[in-house]
Amino acid sequence: MLNALIVRRCAILPVTLIAFVTVVCAPGLHSVRLRSTDGQVQTTVSHPRPPMALPDEQVQKTVQVLARKVVPVANPLEFAQQRFEVPTRGGVYIFTARTKQLRPLDEAAAAREDLPPELVEQARGYLQWCRNIHKQGDCLQVLRNGGVLDAHGRYAVAMAIARGATIEATKASLKGMVNPDAVIAMLVSGMTMYMMLWVLPEPVSKGIAAVMTVVLVTYIGVDTLYTLGRGWKALVNRADAATTFEELRVAGEEFAKVMGADTARILVMLATAAVGSEAAALAKAAPTLPVAVQASRLAVAEGSVGLGAVGAVESVTIAEAGLTIALAPGAVAMSSTSDDFGRGRPTSHSDSVTGKEARPDRAEIVEKSLAKVRSDPNKLHHIFDKIGRGLEPLVKRAGGQEQLLRRVLDELVGVVPKSGLFEVVVEVAGTRLVVRGAVMDGIIRVGTIFLAP
Repeated sequence: MLNALIVRRCAILPVTLIAFVTVVCAPGLHSVRLRSTDGQVQTTVSHPRPPMALPDEQVQKTVQVLARKVVPVANPLEFAQQRFEVPTRGGVYIFTARTKQLRPLDEAAAAREDLPPELVEQARGYLQWCRNIHKQGDCLQVLRNGGVLDAHGRYAVAMAIARGATIEATKASLKGMVNPDAVIAMLVSGMTMYMMLWVLPEPVSKGIAAVMTVVLVTYIGVDTLYTLGRGWKALVNRADAATTFEELRVAGEEFAKVMGADTARILVMLATAAVGSEAAALAKAAPTLPVAVQASRLAVAEGSVGLGAVGAVESVTIAEAGLTIALAPGAVAMSSTSDDFGRGRPTSHSDSVTGKEARPDRAEIVEKSLAKVRSDPNKLHHIFDKIGRGLEPLVKRAGGQEQLLRRVLDELVGVVPKSGLFEVVVEVAGTRLVVRGAVMDGIIRVGTIFLAP
């Protein structure tokens, strides 16, 4: 007779990923360190702020657009594991009394051997939960090894439970899609595997994990990021020890208390973008996300980068003291000590002085940019008068084309990079606008403005 048991922890292969390094310690202030390849380093101690409360309607519309790029697969957990480069953690193992050896229970072996009864009951509880939320069968597509939940499957179920009310809201966003339940399974798996990066020993993330981390920090803040990491670590520990579905439910509900509804909506939105696109596409989409301008300002204020600059992020290191964001060659961090369009704010200290030159203030940037427009009589006509852009009512409310452009420029300060092309979404008088242009010699040159979809 074979005795079955569950191995809760397995060796983790070394891999360059994102993880917290002993971040399960007591909460405290954390720093944000911006490091460029030319050796300049700026460090800012961030202070706690709540995550942004994104309007439900905007989040649903955004998820609806992003979900069009999500292609459901038969094994969403495996897909997300590969997307974020997560090594396998734990699983179901069989102990053979005769040889006193452990071996993994694969799907082929599961057809020939008795499954541990506690795992069978746990899986039954999960299937009943699916029915309770009006879904049939393995609604998250996470059952493995003959119909049980392995380690990653338990984490995914707990994550889905933690999402709570956001599941129905997400499903409403996907109305009209061929298989919305399959897309939701992809999103849950994406959220789960991204979070799993946080409990691995290697402290560096690259690619889509780094981009997603910086965007997440923009919306929820550094302090909330660390709180979320501690909460996920607790969920993993509870799920590892769970032998019943009720214990998984408790793990998910406890994490939900840590995560909160606002952060849950943000994670769903970013997971949708991540499972449907690569790092470059996610970085390009970041400035078009809801309240991108306001979120970027908050990120810049605590020493991070705005959404318009996440494409320049090469890696993110998260350690106990804080996070370090490494930037691509020639990239300009959106911070008050980099000579860009940052809003002035005090920093705790700087490892190297990167802002020695006097920085133009907000009004000076706007006036210089307007003066450039005035020097070309046709420029305002080019920006505003093209048929089909629907800007006429907004121009009228603003008091004219130049007055509207002034307000747009005011919103762009602190969001666009120091130099180069940009495409961002700003909000003026309650209207979201897509603005394309370039920054040259400290002047914001707007090329096109049109209503955001």
